Amino acid sequence: MSSRGVAGRGRASRFGRGGDNLLAYAVGSHARPEIITVIEGLPDKPYSTIRDLWYDLADIPVNL
Repeated sequence: MSSRGVAGRGRASRFGRGGDNLLAYAVGSHARPEIITVIEGLPDKPYSTIRDLWYDLADIPVNL
């Protein structure tokens, strides 16, 4: 994925604390409930890059 962020909208640094902005994007995009649950379970810390997210998603199956 590019540095432009999720689906090319905005910069990856705009994920927010605990993925708040990512959650808002997922809900607005009608993401599957399983994806919403995973995002809601992210630790409450800032995510500045997509790579930062992967450290906390390491146990999530790729095909979820």
